[in-house]
Amino acid sequence: MAPGPDWLPAIDAEAAADAIGDGIQTLVDSGILQTTAGVATADPTVLVGGAVVGTLAKTELVEYSRIADRRLTQYIEETNEDEHAYRVKLAKGISHFLPEGFGDAAIDAARGSPEDLREVIEEYYAGEKHDELDNAVQRILKGDIENLGAELCEAFDTDDVYEAQALFLDFRDLIESRQVQETLETVLDIEGRFADLEEELGETRKELRANFRALVRRDLRDEGFVYVAPVEFDREITDSEAAWRAGFDLTHVRRGFAAPRAGIHGHRTVREELLSTLRDGDDRLIVGPAGSGKSTVCKSVACLWYDDPDTGTVFYRESGKGRPFTSSGSLVEAVRESDGHTLVAVEDAARDETEAVYEAMADLRGDRVSFLLDARRSDVERFGEPGQLETGAQKKIAEAYRDIPRYSLGEGLSEAEIRAVFNRFEATTGREVGAPPDRIHNELQQGGDFGQMLFLSYYLPVGGSGGGLLQDVTNKYRTITGTADGREHWTDVTGFDADLRQDVALTTALLVATGVGNHDELAHALCEKHGRDGAVHDEIMEIRTALEGWFVYSTDDPDAEVPATTHKLWAMLYLQQEAEAFVKNQEQREREFGTPDPNRFHTCLTALYAVLDDSCREYLRGGYPDSTVLERIEDDPAAFGERLAVEILDLGRDRPALTPLFEFGTDLEMPVPSNCDRDTVSRIETQKGHVCLDRGAYDQARVHYRRTLDIKRELGDRQGEAKSLNNLGIVAQSQGDYHDAHEYFQQSLNIKRELGDRQGKGKILNNLGNVANDRGDYDDAREYFQRSLSIKRELGDRQGEAKSLTGLGTVALNQGDYDDAREYHQQSLGLTRELGDRHGKATSLIGLGTVAQSQGDYDNARKYLQQGLDLARKLGDQQGEATSLVNLGLIARNQGDYDDAREYLRRANEQFREIGSFRNALTTFENLVDVCEEMDDTEAAIEWCERARDWAGSVDRIDLSDTAAKFGRRRLRLDVSEEATWELYLNGVYHVYSGDDEAAFRLLEEIWDRRETFGADTDVSPVIVSAGVVLAAYARLFDDEAFPYDAGEVLDTIDEDQERTFGGKVLSERLAEGETETTPDELEATADEQDSEFAQLDLLAAARLLKSLDAE
Repeated sequence: MAPGPDWLPAIDAEAAADAIGDGIQTLVDSGILQTTAGVATADPTVLVGGAVVGTLAKTELVEYSRIADRRLTQYIEETNEDEHAYRVKLAKGISHFLPEGFGDAAIDAARGSPEDLREVIEEYYAGEKHDELDNAVQRILKGDIENLGAELCEAFDTDDVYEAQALFLDFRDLIESRQVQETLETVLDIEGRFADLEEELGETRKELRANFRALVRRDLRDEGFVYVAPVEFDREITDSEAAWRAGFDLTHVRRGFAAPRAGIHGHRTVREELLSTLRDGDDRLIVGPAGSGKSTVCKSVACLWYDDPDTGTVFYRESGKGRPFTSSGSLVEAVRESDGHTLVAVEDAARDETEAVYEAMADLRGDRVSFLLDARRSDVERFGEPGQLETGAQKKIAEAYRDIPRYSLGEGLSEAEIRAVFNRFEATTGREVGAPPDRIHNELQQGGDFGQMLFLSYYLPVGGSGGGLLQDVTNKYRTITGTADGREHWTDVTGFDADLRQDVALTTALLVATGVGNHDELAHALCEKHGRDGAVHDEIMEIRTALEGWFVYSTDDPDAEVPATTHKLWAMLYLQQEAEAFVKNQEQREREFGTPDPNRFHTCLTALYAVLDDSCREYLRGGYPDSTVLERIEDDPAAFGERLAVEILDLGRDRPALTPLFEFGTDLEMPVPSNCDRDTVSRIETQKGHVCLDRGAYDQARVHYRRTLDIKRELGDRQGEAKSLNNLGIVAQSQGDYHDAHEYFQQSLNIKRELGDRQGKGKILNNLGNVANDRGDYDDAREYFQRSLSIKRELGDRQGEAKSLTGLGTVALNQGDYDDAREYHQQSLGLTRELGDRHGKATSLIGLGTVAQSQGDYDNARKYLQQGLDLARKLGDQQGEATSLVNLGLIARNQGDYDDAREYLRRANEQFREIGSFRNALTTFENLVDVCEEMDDTEAAIEWCERARDWAGSVDRIDLSDTAAKFGRRRLRLDVSEEATWELYLNGVYHVYSGDDEAAFRLLEEIWDRRETFGADTDVSPVIVSAGVVLAAYARLFDDEAFPYDAGEVLDTIDEDQERTFGGKVLSERLAEGETETTPDELEATADEQDSEFAQLDLLAAARLLKSLDAE
C-alpha cells in the first residue's frame, strides 16, 4: 500500500482493513453501500454516507487527520471525551446539511443500529429522491449553501464561523483520507477505481475553499488580506522542491519548511522573540535586505499565533496580493469584529500601496491587536520622503510609521543556521545537500548586498542545481539568449523564436520583480510587439510552459492567481543581466544603427503598457475571460500604469545597475503610460528624478524635477510645488551651486509655512543648514540645524532627528569643536542603527571618521571611513563612497603613504566628476596635484593640472572659468621651461592690468625665482628681469615691512645692460630716476597699436603701475 500524505500519522493497515471490512460488509448487506458486479460504487454520495455511518462507528478505522490541531485538544480538555466522540460530533454537524431524517438515522447507525438508516437510504438512494441526495452531498462538498456562515455555526453549535469552518474541513479530511481509500481498495479489491473520485473531490474542494474565503469581507479580500483559517492550509504540497525557489507560503511554513533563525536578544529564536513582544501588545517592523527571510519570519509568527489557543484572529497580507491597501476602514472594522487578541501581518509595509496599515494602527490604538510588518531596508530608507503634508490621514500614517519599533533581521547566517536550513530542505524534499555549511558560510560573506537566506537557497540542489545565486541567474540568462555552453546550459529552448523567447523571459522577470505577478494574460500582451496572431500566442504559451521548473517554479497552490513564480530579487538580477548586456553592446548598436534601436526592456515595457488600452484588454479577454488581473486593471487603468512605472523605477533605486535600461535623457527614455493624467505624470517624473539623483546624474535629475515643478504649478498643487523646489535645491547643492540651492530651499520653506506643514518645515530647515555649512556660514548652519532638530523631536521624527544631529556634528567639526562633533555623530549613528537607516548610518560613520582624522587618530578614522565606504558601495551611494575615499586619501597623505593617497584621491575624483559634484571634484584635483608635488612627481602634477583645467573648462552648468585659469596658472608654475615662463609672465601682467595684485604677485614671484635656473643670455631672460622690475614697483607702492621684497635690493640684482620688455624698461627708468619721459597715456596708446597680446598686456600693466607710482 502506498504511503499516505506526510501530515497523516501512520495506522495499522491490517487492523483497519479488518475493522472496515466488517463495517462495509454490514452496509452492503443492508443495501446501503451498493455493488455492481461485486465492485463497490465509488461516488461522493456513498463516500459521505459511508463516512457518516460506517467509518465514524469504528474508532480504529482512521486516525484523526489533524492530531496536533488545537480544536481536538480543546474539545478533549473541555468535554473529557475522546477522539471518537469528536468524530461523532463531526458527523452530527455534517448531517445537518443532509435531507431530513438522514442525520438522525446516520447517528443511530454510528451507534450500532443501522435499520433506520437502511430505510432512509432505500428511500433516497434507491428511490426517486436519489438526485436530491446527490445534490445535497455535492452542495456539502462544495460549501454551496445559502447563508453558509450561519448554517455552519448552527450545524456545529458554535458562534465562531471559523471554528465551524475548521470542523467542516476536519470532516472532509476524514472522508478523503487516503488510508480510507486504500483500505477500501484492499478489502473490496477495487484498486484504481478511486482515481476519478479523487479528481472530483479535488474540484469540489477548490470550490469549497472559494466559498469559505467568501466569508471574509470582500473589501478586505480585494485588498489582499486573508483571514488565517483552516481553509488556508487545506491542500497537499505536491512539489516540495519548488517552494525553495518560488518562496514559502503559510502552508509551507506551518508544515515545517522554515528553519529557525537565531534571535538578536539572548538565546531565543527570531520568531520566539517577536511572538513574545506581540503577545505583550507591542508592534514590530521587521527590516532587512531583499532575500533575507523577512516574509518567512512573518509567516512563521502568524502560524504560531494561529496555533496558539490563547491568541485570536490573524489577518495576513502577502506582498503584491490584491489591489493597493490605501484605506484602513475595512481592516479596522474586521479587527473590531474579531475575538481575542488579533494579529495583523503585512509584508512590504514601507511602500505607498500598503500605507493604510499605519492609519489602521493609529485608529486601533487601545484595541486588542498587534501589528507585525516587514519591509526591505531600501524601502524603509525612502518611505515618507519630504513632501507629504502632515495633516489628517497623512499625519496619522507618518506618526504611526515613525513610532513602530524596528526589528533588524540579522544579515549574517551562522553555520548552525545554515545547517538547520539544509536539514529542513532534506527533511521536506528527501534530497541530500552536498555542500558543507562551513564552506557555504564563507561564500555567503562575499555575497554583497543580497539577503543571505535567498543566497543560501541557491546552494540547495533544486532540480539538480546548487551552484549559487549569481551563477544561477547568469547561466539561465545565457540559456535564454542562446549563449550558454556546457554545464551552463539549462535546457534547450533554441527551438523557439530567439526574439520572442527573450521577450517572454524578460517580461516574466519584469512582472515578478515589480510585484505585479507572473500572470499569463499579461505576458500575452507581447502580441502588441509580435502580432495578434494565434501562432504567436501558441508559442508564448509553449515558451512559458518550457520556463516552468527552472526559470519560474510552481506555487503549488491550486487557488493561486499565478501558477508559477520566483523570488523578486532573482528576477531583479535577471534584469540586471539584461542591463549589463545592453551596456556592453550599446556602442556596437550605435555604430550599426546610428540612432540606436529601442532596447528589449523598452519594447517589453511598451507592450505591457498596451494593457492599459481598452482594445488590448478586450482582445486578451478573448483568451482569459475570467481574468481577475484584467478586471483590476479595467477598474483603474491609470493607477495600474502608475504603479507599474513607479515599481520599475523603484527597481532602479534598489539596484542602480539597472538604470542604463531606462536610457534617461535620450529619445528612447523609459516612457510614461499614455493614459496618465498630469498629476500622475508628475509623480512618475519625480520618481525618475529620484533615480537620477540617487546615482548622481544631477543634470538629468534637474530635468525631471523641473518638469514636475511646472506641472505642479500648472495644477495649483502648492504641496507638490514645495516638494519639487526642495528636490531642485538638493540637486543644486549636490553640484555646489549654493546660491541656487538656498533660493530653492527658501521658496520651499515659505510654502511649507503657508501650509502649516511643520514636518516639511523641519526637513527644509535641515537642508538650509547643509547649504550654509557648505558655504562656510557655520553660525547660520548651526541655527538652522537646531531649529530643525527641535521640530523633529517635537514630532517624534527619529530619522529626521538623526539627520539634524549629523548636520550639527559637521558644523562642530568645521569649527574645531571635536568633542561635540563626535557626540553628535555618535547620537546620529545610534539612531540610524536603531531605525535600520543604512544611508544615515553610512553618513554617521563617515562623520566619525572625519572627526578622528582631524584629531590625528588615524587608526579609528580609517576604521570608520572603511565601514562607511563599504556600506556606501552596497547602497550605490556614490557621493558617500567618494567622500570616504577622499578622507582615506588624506589620511594616507598625512602618513606619507603617497601611492595609496593618490589612488584613493583618483577614485574619489572620478566618482565626483561622474555624479556632477563640481566643488568636490575640484578639491580632489587640488589634492592630487599637492600629493604629486610632495612625491616630487612634477610630471604627474602637471598632468593633473591640465586635466583639472580642461575639465573645469568643459563644465557648463556653473561658471568654472576662473577655476580653469587657476589650474592653468598652477600648471605653468610647475612647468620650469622657457615656454611656460613666457606664458607665466603673460598671465602675471594680465593680473597686474586687471587689478588682481595678489595673483599677479604670486606669478611674478615664481618667474623671478627662476633667474638662477635660466642664465642671463637665454631667450627668457627679458621676462624674468621684467618680473623683478614689477616686483620692485609693488615693493615701492606697498612700502610695508611685511612685503617680502625691497625695491632697491631687487633693482641692484639687475644689470643695467640686461634686456627687458618695453614695459619693464619704462618701469625701471621710473623706479631708478624717479621719473620717465613716457607717460601712462602714451603707453596705453602704444599698446593699442600692438598686434601681439603679450606686448599689449606688458604695456598696459606698466601703464597701470606708472599711474599708481605717480599718484603716490
